[in-house]
Amino acid sequence: MKNSKRLLAVICLLLILARCATVAAANQAKYSVDATEIEYDMQSGDGTATGKTTISYDGGTATAENGATFNSKARTGHLYGGVTANKGDNHLQSTELVLYSSDFISAVGDAVLTKGDKTLRAPRVDYHDDKKFAETLGGSARLSSLDGSWFSAGKIVYDMKTGIASATGGVSMESTARKM
Repeated sequence: MKNSKRLLAVICLLLILARCATVAAANQAKYSVDATEIEYDMQSGDGTATGKTTISYDGGTATAENGATFNSKARTGHLYGGVTANKGDNHLQSTELVLYSSDFISAVGDAVLTKGDKTLRAPRVDYHDDKKFAETLGGSARLSSLDGSWFSAGKIVYDMKTGIASATGGVSMESTARKM
């Protein structure tokens, strides 16, 4: 009984230490901003970039044609105009991009998120990288595959881990015959 309790305590301690190490590594990840011009408050980490701007953090890169506001300490940002972003096999295009954290972003304005052979389009797409989960907002969403299959709806919630999507509001779909 004592050994079981000790083993459980050691496992709990290891899980806590692993979580702390993950958070520490994320906080130490390089955050960089390149732009035509940058105004930056070294104390608060707040900055404003003008012209073509690129923000890189945690293995991802986002580029905007019309500048950005950002905070290098909080690792957040808001990019404007002709935004493209890439992280791993995720590719995104939109009018604006809001970086809430390394794991949560919102693509606003003609958002197009591509991962593998699937493309999700909507006026706004919220994406959680840690959960590989996307949700559309603003109506007229469309999820399509390179095999020609697609469906459209007012709202699509897409779990990229499982490949399962849920749609509501005027749903239409078309599926191409496939060899199983």
